[in-house]
Amino acid sequence: MQNSSITRSWVASGLICICLAFAGLIGFSLPAYTASDPVTESHQGRSLDDAKQFITKLAHQSISVLQDTGQTELERQHQFEKVWSDGVAFETIGRFVLGRHWRSASPEQRIRYQELFVASVMRTSVSVLGSFGDEKLQITDARLAGKKDMLISTQFVRTDGPTIPVDWRVRVIDGRNQIIDVSIEGVSMALTKRSEYSSVVKNQGFEGLLEALQSSI
Repeated sequence: MQNSSITRSWVASGLICICLAFAGLIGFSLPAYTASDPVTESHQGRSLDDAKQFITKLAHQSISVLQDTGQTELERQHQFEKVWSDGVAFETIGRFVLGRHWRSASPEQRIRYQELFVASVMRTSVSVLGSFGDEKLQITDARLAGKKDMLISTQFVRTDGPTIPVDWRVRVIDGRNQIIDVSIEGVSMALTKRSEYSSVVKNQGFEGLLEALQSSI
């Protein structure tokens, strides 16, 4: 039951996946920043302007890859994975999601978990690429968050439904901006996954979690 729950969770979280995937059919409406705009705050190596540009660039890179008809589907998927491997701090997210269970896992289990975690997110993201129509993503705000992070606020504007707020938590890791969490209408993907994974480990053990992730790939 827990295995199928993990799988259904990823599918049911299509919106979260699409935020990680920037589906090829989605159009982006990004605000134009001019020299007359107020200078955004920079602090301890963090630049809000850089973070906004990072999210924008990641979006356009993803669109370019996913709409490249000169490549096969598998080639586009590999290119997409490369783009997001560079822009998403999967190791940081994976360890946070696993929580206290990381300490009790063996080195081999940790390696396997991180591989499956990334593969699960990537596969689900790609699998929902054709599920969205003419949504538009708008950047609405950017602010510092705590001592390390920045929050880039955006919204998905849909023609057939309400606007959906999405916050991207960005952190400078090894000198470059990386996404460490995505929140949909105030609900953190990382915290949601942490609760789900903890439940699986509690009921089926760490190997049960690995099996559940494997089944979602």
